[in-house]
Amino acid sequence: MRAYLVKKAILIGFMACGLTAVASVHAQAQQMSFRLVPAQDPAKCGDKCLQFIAAEGEIVDDTPNKFIEFIDANKHDQRIRTVILFHSPGGKVGAALQLGFVLRKLGADTVVARALSAPSGGGSGIVAGRCYSSCVYAIMGGKKRVIPLDSEVGIHRSYVEEYGEPPKREILDAKPLVDPDLILKLVGAYSDRMGVSRGLVEEAQRTSSRSIHIVTRAEMARWRLAGSRL
Repeated sequence: MRAYLVKKAILIGFMACGLTAVASVHAQAQQMSFRLVPAQDPAKCGDKCLQFIAAEGEIVDDTPNKFIEFIDANKHDQRIRTVILFHSPGGKVGAALQLGFVLRKLGADTVVARALSAPSGGGSGIVAGRCYSSCVYAIMGGKKRVIPLDSEVGIHRSYVEEYGEPPKREILDAKPLVDPDLILKLVGAYSDRMGVSRGLVEEAQRTSSRSIHIVTRAEMARWRLAGSRL
């Protein structure tokens, strides 16, 4: 889990492309943060509980580095299992791809789930989560990917920000602001490497940036995206 092995070696070309996914269909979210959460019922295992990593919020440019810093700060904790729980509205595609590569380097498993801050009634406090827009590219990095039955994954078209500003809403549906062939080349190459069908990327590019396509269980299986159990 040494951060220095991966910090400079992840997808610089994708980052330079400035790809981002529209977040306008959802409320503005906090930037993604990371914390340790118990994988078991703390009432039963106390301070010896195995720990998962909860990743919640919007994926921004600095998210991959923040994750690396988090891993490096906790690398001596023997309780940690490299299982990442994702609950996110999406964010920057370039950053999501970088994060996915880091996850694959670590051999981490990814799960679409949310960890409650103060669970009641016992149990681990891990509940259904949502992974929309570019979040799906981050979870692709998991060595094993899990989307529990009550969790959701949603996809839609990407665009390029100009000078840090998103395009005006009235032109979002006019046409893709990125050459579809470029998207398929860049993100498609990434999905190939992660073992996920390009059909997912193609469906995302067919879906308006102002809407969301909820991925069905049949599509998850057909695109080799994830199973429902860890």
